[in-house]
Amino acid sequence: MRYIDLTDRQKEVLRAVVLHHIHTAEPVSSRSIARRFRMGVSPATVRNVMVDLEESELLEQPHTSAGRVPTDSGYRLFVDRLMEREALTREEIVFLRTEIGNEQQTVEGILEKISRALGRASRQLGMATSLRIREETLTRIEAGSVSDGRLLVSFTFSLGAVRTVLMRTDAEESRETLSEALNWVNRKVSGLRLAELSRVLEGEIRSDVLPEDWQTVFRLLLSAVESVIKSDESERVHFGGAANIMSQPEFSDPERLRPIVAIMERKDLLIRNLSRVGEQEGIRVIIGSENIWRPMRHCSMVLATYGSGSARGRIGVIGPTRMPYPKLVPLVERTAEMMSRLLETL
Repeated sequence: MRYIDLTDRQKEVLRAVVLHHIHTAEPVSSRSIARRFRMGVSPATVRNVMVDLEESELLEQPHTSAGRVPTDSGYRLFVDRLMEREALTREEIVFLRTEIGNEQQTVEGILEKISRALGRASRQLGMATSLRIREETLTRIEAGSVSDGRLLVSFTFSLGAVRTVLMRTDAEESRETLSEALNWVNRKVSGLRLAELSRVLEGEIRSDVLPEDWQTVFRLLLSAVESVIKSDESERVHFGGAANIMSQPEFSDPERLRPIVAIMERKDLLIRNLSRVGEQEGIRVIIGSENIWRPMRHCSMVLATYGSGSARGRIGVIGPTRMPYPKLVPLVERTAEMMSRLLETL
């Protein structure tokens, strides 16, 4: 049923059922709705409205003798049209500012703290993905031999992130040759993204004007760049608050908890789900069956994009479909805004 087809009373009852179920985690009866929300009508009238909402697939009855719970469609309608956001308290804002404060930390360190802060503040599973390195600009490249046949290459980016790659090589680059080649590259690298650096290196390799030993170094650097670009596709993920989500009543069933454990152990599963969901500015709420990865059909995600310039990452919370959306949407949104502002100061 479309939102415009609902009567005012149906909207009121649907909103009440969602809020009551979020609070209790139990099926909702018409009597409890009539009493708690003081609608001025009898339980029988509320029951009839709930039957209509069930026929419209916005509510469902888990057992014949039980009350009703929202469906994914019911939650979607609530989030999109009926929800009133809860303002964050002063204490919550101070808590976030304290947790996110940079204190000369790396971006990865801040994201680790953000995931824990979100988990604690939301009582769900907090999540943060790293900035997409391919979109950041480089500031410096360093390299050094760590043993025979192995070269450690380190890339430093404008927002403080560092990526290292261990390369194998049959060539014996002298320390002097390596230093000279790197000095030349570092004069070119400032302000370039990885893909742009890759094109510069490819052009120099094809030109055949460089000394042969420099050509070898450039080929190694090109392989290292390609390795970082490839690894960036899987994004780094930080989680915080695992104990919170495991205490939720929905996840007392091991079958429902298993997907949560899976995405914490195999972060690529979450990244795959996120990539198919797509990326957009602002808040995104993914409810139950809207998850592409089927095992997460009992879970919802509240996500927001943060970043500086073209560099982007995501933060959010993961929990049961019965999560307190009115509180979590502004919580995630405010945290993303704080993180974006912090990046501009780094």
